[in-house]
Amino acid sequence: MDVLLYNPEDPSNFGSIIRTSLALSMNRIYIYDSFGILRDKKNIDRVRGVCRNGRENRIIITEVDEPVDFINLYKNKYATVISKNSRKLGYDKPDVEFLTDPLIIFGNEREGIPRKISHMKGIERIVIPIVNVDEPFSLPVAYGIILYEFMRQQKSLPEIKKK
Repeated sequence: MDVLLYNPEDPSNFGSIIRTSLALSMNRIYIYDSFGILRDKKNIDRVRGVCRNGRENRIIITEVDEPVDFINLYKNKYATVISKNSRKLGYDKPDVEFLTDPLIIFGNEREGIPRKISHMKGIERIVIPIVNVDEPFSLPVAYGIILYEFMRQQKSLPEIKKK
């Protein structure tokens, strides 16, 4: 499984996503970064502040320049829809059966995934059902939920070590 973060805005959220990825034994994140999280020293310092102890150096972060071309390299593609309006927009299928070797795309905190990407041919949209429509999940929480569900379905969750 590969993950593409489409234009995340908040460096602290990106740091949380790195920590979640490492906790679930992922070693790579792709990012389309027009906001400059990877290029601005203050942003990098905020990512490091959340990661702590150099965790950001234990994962490969690859910047993607052309997200549409990159997405088209994958056969199995999923776009996460995190919105209180998801049902109004016609995204009402909360159950997804992940195929192997997918790309899972996460949009940014304010605007999500642009329609030109979420409606690309071959992309299945994922909705995380929410109870309180006034409070959708934050990007790092949604990221953790989707990754956990993928790994649960693929039976690839890290093994819990018993003492």
